[in-house]
This record gives sequence, C-alpha cells and structure tokens, in this order.
Amino acid sequence: VYNADELSWLPISAIASPLDMLNLAVSGRPASKVSMNMDCITAHCSHICINQDTTGYTCSCPYGMDLARDKLTCQEHCAENVFSCGDGQCVPTDWRCDGSTDCNNKADEFNCTLGAEVISVHNITLETQPDISEHEK
Repeated sequence: VYNADELSWLPISAIASPLDMLNLAVSGRPASKVSMNMDCITAHCSHICINQDTTGYTCSCPYGMDLARDKLTCQEHCAENVFSCGDGQCVPTDWRCDGSTDCNNKADEFNCTLGAEVISVHNITLETQPDISEHEK
C-alpha cells in the first residue's frame, strides 16, 4: 500500500502489469460529493473509449482507422500516403522496408528487394535490408 506522495513517483509498471485493468479514482474528498463518469466501463467501443466530463462517452480509433457508422467500431482507413499493414494498422510509407518492423504483423518489412537478404522462418519469408551508413541516407 502506497500513500499519494509515494505513488506519484512510481512508474506505472511498479504497481500494474500491461494486462491489469486500472480505474482512476479521486481521493481526499468524501465519496458522496464526488461524481465520477464510469460510462466507458459498459461501453462497447472496439478500440478507445473516452469518458465525457459528467456523463456519456466517445469512442475513438488509433492512427489509420476511422469510426464506423455505428460510432463504436473502428475500421481500417489508411490514407493514400501511408502503408496498410493489412490488419487495420497503418504506418507512414517511409517506414516501409526501412529494416525496422513497425507493423504488429511485420508486413512493412515483407517483399523488400533492394539489396535484401531473404530469410525463411516458420514458412514465412522475410527480407532484411543491408545496413546503410548515415552518409548514404
């Protein structure tokens, strides 16, 4: 158990894991006078839920996705100037074939051919880029 002063200086990883569900609460005030909006707990947003100040919520979507007509579900919508990972995620086109995986499914590093070395792992063919020195970039 930590008091508020100790807790404010701890990294979140010291008190919770990425799989924990956290609820923020206001302390130091009588509970009967504090009204907290908890609408996101029962909302059915597919990706991100933002509580309004006193009541209600708004669903939102990560980069490369737009809110569908149902105002709850996110759907892929990559602009023409970004790369679609094929799983709903989009990354900037410049990140494609840069030698660093940015898509969760690593699709941004598939089928890269410029001086690439082909590696086959578990029936998936990956291509890696050679190191490029700073003056060649």
